[in-house]
Amino acid sequence: MTVAFIINGFAVGSLMSRIPDYKHTLNVSTGGFGVALLAGSIGVLIGLAPAGKLSARYGSRSIAVPFSYLICLALILVSLVQNYLEFILAFALYGFVAAIQDVAMNAHAIAVEHK
Repeated sequence: MTVAFIINGFAVGSLMSRIPDYKHTLNVSTGGFGVALLAGSIGVLIGLAPAGKLSARYGSRSIAVPFSYLICLALILVSLVQNYLEFILAFALYGFVAAIQDVAMNAHAIAVEHK
């Protein structure tokens, strides 16, 4: 499970360090880019709802492992965007996947800690 924490940190760090590059590449205003970043937060909020239920139903490890792979794929998807709309959709998807992976990963860590 340590690998899930490493993947999460790598994905978040990689994405956040590229934020200025995305703004420049997409050639949008600061306000417009702020709206695009809001899409990631909306994705997180949408992902939080099923995250706990999925972890409780299937086990936190069973969710954390595949979503660790999916967060990498979502990061690649964000890096391949060509326009503003694609960035909004990809960033929202990244937020959704990251939220589920984060909740499951931390739930599993708590379960292991209590054993």
